[in-house]
Amino acid sequence: MSGSNAEYYPLQAAAVTACASEMGKEGKSSGLEALRGFLCLYVLAGHARWLLWIGHAQWTQEVHHWGADALAWMSAGLRYGHEAVMVFFALSGFVIHRRSAAALLRGGDPRMVWREFFVRRLWRLGPPYLLALLLTVGCDWVGGVLWPELYEAQTGDGLLDHTASGWGYGVAGVLAAACMVPGALGRGFGSNGPLWSLGCEVVYYLAYPAWLAVRRRQPLLAFGVLPLLMLLPGVSGWGWLGMTLSLYPLWILGAGLSEWDWQGVLRKRGGLLAVGSVILGVSVWLCGGGASGTRMCGYVALCSGVLAWTVEGRWRGSLIVALGWLGERSYSVYVCHFPLLVLLSAFCWSRFGGRPGRGWMAVGGSIGVLGACCLLYWVCERRVLARRVSVRCDGSGPGGSLANEAMGRGK
Repeated sequence: MSGSNAEYYPLQAAAVTACASEMGKEGKSSGLEALRGFLCLYVLAGHARWLLWIGHAQWTQEVHHWGADALAWMSAGLRYGHEAVMVFFALSGFVIHRRSAAALLRGGDPRMVWREFFVRRLWRLGPPYLLALLLTVGCDWVGGVLWPELYEAQTGDGLLDHTASGWGYGVAGVLAAACMVPGALGRGFGSNGPLWSLGCEVVYYLAYPAWLAVRRRQPLLAFGVLPLLMLLPGVSGWGWLGMTLSLYPLWILGAGLSEWDWQGVLRKRGGLLAVGSVILGVSVWLCGGGASGTRMCGYVALCSGVLAWTVEGRWRGSLIVALGWLGERSYSVYVCHFPLLVLLSAFCWSRFGGRPGRGWMAVGGSIGVLGACCLLYWVCERRVLARRVSVRCDGSGPGGSLANEAMGRGK
């Protein structure tokens, strides 16, 4: 070993070697892919519940069959899509930092060719993202012509109209979207609101070289002081940039958990950490009263628990295989699903005068949109992965993530 990291982590280097055999695609990779698949499916189902089914308050005003009531009550658990995106951020940090974490804990210097890293990220994210932008324009144009009530924010539903009033293709929104930071200039791109999180990811990728340089020299500064600075009350008031920076600690959390995993901490105590973190996270989240700092503490605990539980487990079975299959397609599903659901919702408002009173459209729409997104994956993203940019991979940096980036697919 060489460098000061070997002195700081004499036992962890051995743990890295001991854990390495467990890090193949059939090990932790399958659990993380399944987690990604579950998260994207959860977000899609939550959006379908909102756009394609009447609200719960309106539902309870009528008498329904017990089976329909059970489905309605279960669907109430789909309201936490924002929290699912927080887990996505932590998962991204976990995966992107993985190879550098291994190099650091072996005592080496995680040097890499940053130009190739950024080219690889751009090639990985860019084509499906461009397809999503084109799909958004197409869906919004068709919907605006055939079923304009929703797109013109004239449905009479307060929340839906407030959301739709922000849709459009102004110069600021188009320019930000062209730079892969949707929403950065105060306007989104058409009806595809969920793209905001991709803009955050792009910022975190751009910041990674500087953060890794700090991590090599001052771990406490990288994992402790910097995240605390991001949580200062004044940061959140900086508009889109403030929002993005205030969520950066979750990405750093994922990177820290990646180092813990290489050290064997998650392998030995992952179950205990998962249970404790989830209980703490849910408690803080439910009792925090909405304060930003308290809410972030809940996010941190929740993300820690979910990732620890996913990484620590030995995931097998047909359900894990199915979710892993969906996880490989999760990026295309995430960036493409919302304009398709909005188009279906616009049809419902025009045809039925509102969202359906039964859950058939939400269930059927979810399945149909999921199928369409998987088809779009086959058309674009699958071909991108098959023709991946060749990058020199010497094991010293995240330019080629674990299992040929099997865990780095998607958001």
